[in-house]
Amino acid sequence: MIPETKIPGSYNDPNYYGGKNGLPKNVLKLAVVGAGISSGSLAVNTPQSVDSEDEAISYAGAGSVLHRMYLAAKAAWNYAVITLVRHAEPADGTAAQWTLTFATTATKSGKIAYRIGSDTVTVYVSVGDTPAAKAAKMAAAINAKTALPVTAVAAEGVCTLTAKNVGEYISGSLTFKVLVTDTDMTAAHALTVAGTGDVDLTVALAAMFGARYHLIAIDVSDAANIALLKTHLDNAADAIRQRGQRGLVGFCGAKADVTALGPGINSERISVGATKTGYAAPVWEIAAGMASIYASNSKPNLPMNFEPIPGLPVPDVQDIWEDGAGGEQDTLLDAGIIPLVPVDGVLCIVRAITTRTLKDGVAFEKLIDTGIIAAFDYFRDCMIARDKADFSKSVLFDNGQTSLRDAIKLAHYDVAKQLEKENLTRNVDDHKDEFTCDESTVAVGRVLCHSPATIVPGLIQIYTTIDLII
Repeated sequence: MIPETKIPGSYNDPNYYGGKNGLPKNVLKLAVVGAGISSGSLAVNTPQSVDSEDEAISYAGAGSVLHRMYLAAKAAWNYAVITLVRHAEPADGTAAQWTLTFATTATKSGKIAYRIGSDTVTVYVSVGDTPAAKAAKMAAAINAKTALPVTAVAAEGVCTLTAKNVGEYISGSLTFKVLVTDTDMTAAHALTVAGTGDVDLTVALAAMFGARYHLIAIDVSDAANIALLKTHLDNAADAIRQRGQRGLVGFCGAKADVTALGPGINSERISVGATKTGYAAPVWEIAAGMASIYASNSKPNLPMNFEPIPGLPVPDVQDIWEDGAGGEQDTLLDAGIIPLVPVDGVLCIVRAITTRTLKDGVAFEKLIDTGIIAAFDYFRDCMIARDKADFSKSVLFDNGQTSLRDAIKLAHYDVAKQLEKENLTRNVDDHKDEFTCDESTVAVGRVLCHSPATIVPGLIQIYTTIDLII
């Protein structure tokens, strides 16, 4: 998609699949599902496409979870086509509160940096500054950054922060860290009031169901809401509706907790990206950033091995998943969870996998890489587009030499061959006899077809033995 611009020039958008007899363009639409605040005008459970941050703020409210998801998605890939879906906040939910308490009058100048989620607010300290003065200055600095997920007030050397959104998941995922540089003034952070109330995505997902969003990022990571997402994705992608979609979930926590989550989901349509407990960005920003990177991958079967997620912070050294065979990264991948790790100063997807690791309780890896289901969905989209273009006004003729059934079978074979040219299918001719089309003996006006989808997997590993010759 060519972005809007007023700069003179010639702009060309490569369409790898278009053409008179080619394949439909693969534009992946992204929906982010999160909480808004009262300053936003978007009604709950009402999908709304947005084209700019100003629109996102107008609809969701500055600093809301939904606004933060928009920012994370755009930072990851600026050309993402985004729809906001504002879910209802927990009924009778309360907002979390934190305090930043300053102590001692400064006898050395310097600065105090306060990390709030994936952002950092810095105040400078001069000799003689009092705790009350610095608390007031920090509160003013926080409130000046309207995109932050908190507001602040100061009194008697204490800066009190209140989350803009309510719910238990806010205090469970939003992290803080104090950094004191050069000065002898101290500042201590504490959670004083935990947020309460549980999110329920049932109505929000139902409101989205009639449209197709190729990628859906949600702002929560609890098992109940992930189960709702799984049902939504499965129902949308069934043989009647045929709206293939994938869901993205962020998780921040202990290895034992996240590895237990994956097998319980066991869906080829859901990917979970995980960081350790101390990671800065909250789960909703992780999900949105990952979903945007998925959306940028228009050739569906290309692997995303160590794919960067621009905009998301890198974890501290102690919060990096261990690598190596049998290490933490391997353990997560075995459980159908994506480890997120820094590479060259950028947070990266180690391997873009799904949670589909089991079939009937037995290890199953046919659908482990998300590129397989993405390519399968695109294969089906191509078949649907060809059938609609060629046969929507047809009758079941048969003149003894050729028939509509022959034409349909040939068209399906041709689609597979077109995809083979793009390295999305392979060995199509080896399966040519498996393309069939027969008239139903039960339903009038129906044909029953079979088309093998010989999807090309992405290259994940190269194993080489290097012989030392002297």
